[in-house]
Amino acid sequence: MNLRLKDQLYSVFRSHFGTEPVMFFSPGRINLIGEHTDYNQGYVMPAAIDRGIILCIGYSFVSDSTLISAEFDQRISFDINRPEINPSNWTAYVMGVIKELKHRAGHLPQLNLVLGSDLPMGSGLSSSAALENAVSFGMNKFLDLGLERAELARIGQATENDHLGLESGIMDQFAGLFGREDHLLLLDCGSLNHEYIRWDNDDLGFLLIDTKVSRRLAHSAYNDRKQSCSRVAATCGMDSLRGLDLERLLGFKDKLSEEDFRLAKYVIEENERVLMAAHSIRKGNFRQVGLLMKETHSGLRNDYRVSCEELDFLVENTEENDSVLGARMMGGGFGGCTINLVKTNSIEDFGHRMSTLYNARFGKNCKLHSVNLSSGVCQIL
Repeated sequence: MNLRLKDQLYSVFRSHFGTEPVMFFSPGRINLIGEHTDYNQGYVMPAAIDRGIILCIGYSFVSDSTLISAEFDQRISFDINRPEINPSNWTAYVMGVIKELKHRAGHLPQLNLVLGSDLPMGSGLSSSAALENAVSFGMNKFLDLGLERAELARIGQATENDHLGLESGIMDQFAGLFGREDHLLLLDCGSLNHEYIRWDNDDLGFLLIDTKVSRRLAHSAYNDRKQSCSRVAATCGMDSLRGLDLERLLGFKDKLSEEDFRLAKYVIEENERVLMAAHSIRKGNFRQVGLLMKETHSGLRNDYRVSCEELDFLVENTEENDSVLGARMMGGGFGGCTINLVKTNSIEDFGHRMSTLYNARFGKNCKLHSVNLSSGVCQIL
């Protein structure tokens, strides 16, 4: 957690409202493997990280609520019991959560909220879910609403599904709420059954390389793929792709479009890769984990078709590097970042080399983020 950001936001809250805030930290997340499987009720393997969003919260002693964003330098007044949601504005994530909380809790008192972040937006580290979790967890704790963490995850998912029109799964919110330091989560997105897998290897670390490519196509393309997967499941007589194996899918191939078959095939294979990766980590076979990551990227590029030239370039330039066990694009796609499993003593040199190559190829800079596996959202003051 960024202690300088914590102190800054505390000072902003005190200077604007003259009272002591209660403060919360809500982490972003990485996803080692299991991409585009969550909204198909499949398996994923995310982890909370040590970068995220900090929320300061306190009662308002006037007739409305105030939301201040230190990052965007904005101050917004609103009625907490009549939140207005503008899907094209970042505040929709806050207002959507408030609306979902009001639906469950009834009348809410007016509040003051101050937010700040050290998460890069649009990079695939789930800044939107971190924001949703910060508001839902913070308000739940501050107002003693009594909601469990799993319900808070559903609130974040409902915010995106029902108020922003994104047919996303529950992985991002769940990872941010249930994260544990030095552990990955093996999550079944259908049942929400989960187990913690300790990352017990100080010789390997995670380096994220942000392409800085805007993901303008991601929203509509994401929903298109969700709808395609739902069509395949319905054609095969299933509620979701989770219940399908490759043999059964092949039996329905003549009833599916080429694209629908290709997308479903990827999801089925990715579910298997997640379970194989969990087994490999438990056995200490991290080289196999790296190979599975590479297979995932190949599937996302060739079958799911959500990669882009910049992401492919970064992954391809790890192939001959002995310090890198695995690399793939991470997140919804069409931009964002790659996740790289790198020998710890080589991370700095590897990052410098990739930055140089990227700038030479595309004439712009990428951004490097070294992250550690963190605990989930928590109160910090």
